[in-house]
Amino acid sequence: MPEEKNPSINDPSLVNLASRLSDEQQRNIALEAIADYDNDVLSRADWMDKRDKWYKLWLCHREPKTEPWAGASNVCVPILLASCNQFHGRAYSSVFAPPGMVKAMPIEGNDVARAKHVESYMNWQTLYEMEEYEDEFDRLLLNLPINGTAFKKVYYDKAMARNVSEYVSAIDIVLPYRTKKLESARRIAHQIWLHYDELMDRDEQGLYAHFKKVAKEAGKKDEAMIDLTRDQAVGEHEQTNENRPKLILEVHKKIALPWYSQRHPYCLTIDYDSGTTLRITDRNIRIAGKEHVLNYFIDYHFIPNPEGFYSFGFGHFLEGLNEMANTCFNQIFDAGRISNTPFGFYGRRAGIKRKNVKLQPGAMIEVEDATQVYFPTMQRVDQVLFMVLGLIQQYSEHVSSNSDYLMGRESKGTKTPTATGTMAIIEQGLVTFGVLTKRIFRQLKKELRLLYALNSLYLPEQKQYRVLGETAALPFPAIKRVDFDGKMDIIPTGDPSYASKSQRRQDAQELYQLLLGNPLIGVNPATGQMGNPKAIWEVTSDLIDAYDKKNKSALLPPMPEPPMSPEMENALFMQGDDHAPQAGENHMQHIQSHLAFSQSPFYTAMPEEYKELLKKHIQQTQSVAYLESQAMAAMGGNRSGSGTGTGINSGDSGLDGASGDKGNMVPAFGNGG
Repeated sequence: MPEEKNPSINDPSLVNLASRLSDEQQRNIALEAIADYDNDVLSRADWMDKRDKWYKLWLCHREPKTEPWAGASNVCVPILLASCNQFHGRAYSSVFAPPGMVKAMPIEGNDVARAKHVESYMNWQTLYEMEEYEDEFDRLLLNLPINGTAFKKVYYDKAMARNVSEYVSAIDIVLPYRTKKLESARRIAHQIWLHYDELMDRDEQGLYAHFKKVAKEAGKKDEAMIDLTRDQAVGEHEQTNENRPKLILEVHKKIALPWYSQRHPYCLTIDYDSGTTLRITDRNIRIAGKEHVLNYFIDYHFIPNPEGFYSFGFGHFLEGLNEMANTCFNQIFDAGRISNTPFGFYGRRAGIKRKNVKLQPGAMIEVEDATQVYFPTMQRVDQVLFMVLGLIQQYSEHVSSNSDYLMGRESKGTKTPTATGTMAIIEQGLVTFGVLTKRIFRQLKKELRLLYALNSLYLPEQKQYRVLGETAALPFPAIKRVDFDGKMDIIPTGDPSYASKSQRRQDAQELYQLLLGNPLIGVNPATGQMGNPKAIWEVTSDLIDAYDKKNKSALLPPMPEPPMSPEMENALFMQGDDHAPQAGENHMQHIQSHLAFSQSPFYTAMPEEYKELLKKHIQQTQSVAYLESQAMAAMGGNRSGSGTGTGINSGDSGLDGASGDKGNMVPAFGNGG
């Protein structure tokens, strides 16, 4: 095994149990998993065929057509394409709305500081460190309205030393028949297509066992029809057998290993062609003192199926309408071609060379009457076909909620649209979209929770996570693994209710004006005082976010943190967290409380680095108290100490008295301090 990045992590998923199995044992496990996989693939064969049809409709891919004649119109109307792309654009703007992806909400009071650290780090992690995150989510949002179901796989990559979140098509996740929920599935099989040299790289990293049994050439297992459609669409061709990728199954199921009497959840890596078990890892993991079964997959759904697992997409509902539109459009085009390029009949003795011809535009057909050449008069294109085509388009827009206003164009038949009426139509049109997007946010919340759990397992003890500019004026923010031990809810920050920038800005402005004019929150005309500065700061922050301003810190100064009691600060130091002293506090009371805490057995049990945080905090408190006392003395302040909350007068020697030594501002700690 290669050297682990974090040796302190006790993670059973890093240990390959397949190396402890004999050849016969590992092969029996592999053959059983392969048999289950083959049965599951067979049970969803019709579902796979439907997905291939929907994918072709979205690509506007048409098979060669020879009826009613060679070269007849064979056009695909992009109804499914327009519906899916419209949803993708709105959902993408809604999910990746400024200022970030993650909001951490503390459950207990002593987790407030941790929640801020976690929120800041996970926003940087999803938007910057995990370079693939936005690209993979982009692919998911594009595929989800087509098929109705898609997956994300979130795991820790040892080679990259970070978490990875990748999109997985529903085609590559094979589930047993009658599965209702992913969490309760009896088994999950992930199809992974890898070339032999890629498998060799993993074997050289120490990830596989029994690798010598794996053949270099791929077997006869064919890829899905949808993969062949994908190759045809981009102009690629199937490779030779020597260069074809091999099918590797990653199976998540319960099995009984020889050294255990009961079945346990494991992750199996199996070479399909040779029937070899390459890797077995334990999925039981301990997080925050509790046992959990680690599940790497998050399922996203478009329109849920009340009777099954696989959900419905636009492909399911628009396939018939799209094919009707294709037929109608092609008939209109063919009728116009016949009308513009007439065909005729000629007699045997007309002197025209005889040959076999089919009835098609511009063709001449031999008949018995040799006295004439006849060109029949064809009717013009029937206007009913145009009416039918328009009706199909209306039904398609009803299904996909793609009205004219939502597509950025003026509605047909509306001579004088008003702003209020237009906004009302847009709001009603976005109701269905809001429901569809809310389902995405519901699963995104699960994905962020899984990412939070992986951070609590694999994050180093401390990590600096932001690269500074050339000036390096700010310190590196740091995150600790213990920050993820707190109790907090991790939720996405985007708003699933709308994706219109103008609507977001209008709502933010209206709320800002409403609160600013409320005497309980905004400026009270009688006193001239601000009722709730924090509420005004929050709505101002939301208003700036609505305009997508990335330099918000330069426009809006940070809100001062509320005063914290010294006892709460001591609790933070016990967790390894820090808290900066605030102006206006009773600094002497804080110092005395911290000194008393340093004599307690709780302080003795703290790690040395936590004790250093307390010492540093007392130094900072003394500095703030000194600056406040000097500023008050310069302004001729009240020397009784009643003018400020510091409790230190200009002539007070309490700062030095804290340690009994004017030359040393740090107090002397007892009990090993």
